[in-house]
Amino acid sequence: MSETTPETDTRSTNLIARNSQQEPHSHSAGYAAGTSARPLRPKRSHHRGSNPSRRPPVSKEQRQKLSAAQRAYVANDPRWAEHRRKLAAAQEAKRVTLMENEVAAIIEMRAKGRNFSYIADEIGVCRDVIGRELNALGISTAPIRPDRRMTLMENEVAAIVAMRKKGRSFEYIAEEIGVCRGVIKRELIALGISTAPVKADRRARRGRGFWRCFD
Repeated sequence: MSETTPETDTRSTNLIARNSQQEPHSHSAGYAAGTSARPLRPKRSHHRGSNPSRRPPVSKEQRQKLSAAQRAYVANDPRWAEHRRKLAAAQEAKRVTLMENEVAAIIEMRAKGRNFSYIADEIGVCRDVIGRELNALGISTAPIRPDRRMTLMENEVAAIVAMRKKGRSFEYIAEEIGVCRGVIKRELIALGISTAPVKADRRARRGRGFWRCFD
C-alpha cells in the first residue's frame, strides 16, 4: 500500500478542482442526459435529382427505340387488334352518357343562343360532352352571337307611332321613351312607317283662350 502524504493530498485536490472547471465533452453530456448530441443523417433516396418522385429523363436514342418498337407492335403483332378493341371499350366506358331530358335541355338552350359555358354550368358537364352530343345530332357547334336587341312594350310602340305622326323628331321620342334612336327606327320600319326626317309645322296658330274676348 502506498502511503498518503500531505503533498499527494494537495495534488489530488488541485486535479479535482481543475477538472470541475472544464466544460464537459459533448458526447459525455449527451449520454449523461440520455440523448445523443450527434445530428441525424438525412435519409438518402435512390432517385436522382431534387425531386424524388421524378424519374431520370429519357434520352433521344431511347425514345427512338421505343417509337420503333411501338410501330413494329402495331404493324406486325397479331395481339394489337384485341388490344385496340379493349382500349376502345375502356374509353367508351369512361365517357359521360347524358339522359334524354338533358340532351333536350342542351338543344333548347342552344336554340336560344346560349354558349357552351352557360350550358355546361346548367347541366353540370364539360364543354366537350356538349359538343359531342350536338355533333351527333347534326347541330352546328359554331359560336352563336346572342340577340341583345331591346324589346319594347305595346304601349311604348303606340306612343312612338303617335309622336311620330305629330312630327316629333327621333331625339324627342328617344328622350320621352328612354331608348336610343336605333330602337325607334327599327320599330317604325317593322310597322312600315317612314323614317325620313319630318319637317315640323311651325306656322303660328290663333289662340282659343278666354283672352280672345279682348279682340
